[in-house]
Amino acid sequence: MISKIKALWSILIVVIVFLNMSALEVKAEAVSDEWSIKTTIENPKAVSAVSELNGKIYIFGGSSGSNPYKDVQIYEPKNNIWASGSSMPTARSTATSVVYGNDIYVIGGYTGNAFSWTGGSSVNNVEVYNTQTDTWSVRKAMPQAGFRFVDKCFV
Repeated sequence: MISKIKALWSILIVVIVFLNMSALEVKAEAVSDEWSIKTTIENPKAVSAVSELNGKIYIFGGSSGSNPYKDVQIYEPKNNIWASGSSMPTARSTATSVVYGNDIYVIGGYTGNAFSWTGGSSVNNVEVYNTQTDTWSVRKAMPQAGFRFVDKCFV
């Protein structure tokens, strides 16, 4: 049962990422094996970094056109509500996020139009969101800028 729930969470996160531009959120029901439409996201966009921690889904930045965003949107499926977190220090899309403890690391990204790859550059930023205090800290930058990393980190 636990592996089925984890699989459904993974599917839900993927669906949120791909349906992000449509502003529809869906729910996978483990018992009935059905999907249903849930609440809509306030600021829909694509190419966001997405992580799950402690039953909440965190969406960082992204783009809905020519400019990237620095906002943080938090979805709590248990209560079916969206909330806003403190904005990232750097507006970007196509970043990667990785959970470590109660922190979420947002790594790299692109500062321009992520659909035409114009008006910006890839960044080497490493910014850490503390989910308990809703605060950001900036860590040592990566040696090389980049974006669209795989969402896995090995220590």
